[in-house]
Amino acid sequence: MEKLSKLIFKYRSYTPIPFLLVMLYYQQATSLSLVIGFFISIIGEFFRLWVKEQYLGKTIGSNFEDFIKNVLRFFTKLKSYQNKNVFQPEFDIKKELKSGKDFLLAFSSVYNSNDSLFFRN
Repeated sequence: MEKLSKLIFKYRSYTPIPFLLVMLYYQQATSLSLVIGFFISIIGEFFRLWVKEQYLGKTIGSNFEDFIKNVLRFFTKLKSYQNKNVFQPEFDIKKELKSGKDFLLAFSSVYNSNDSLFFRN
């Protein structure tokens, strides 16, 4: 049983694929259901970010509170936030894209497939 759980954990980003295939097979998308689904997924992402923010606040503490005070939540400043007490690695666009590719791939594939199936009929 432990081997199975390690295997599932190792390939956890691929576990939604069977559900996605079943969903695509049985889907009956309408423009309203696509819009509702889009907003539900956006709300889910905001919830995920909120939980992460709560976790960082508890884990990092005062450094995170200082960060929140100096960084705008939804808009960006032209000047980057610098904190001498915290190690800040150099920005690497390849690493950033690689870290977010699973979410972006899943999100775009669901909407592209639903979109193409909806407009095909």
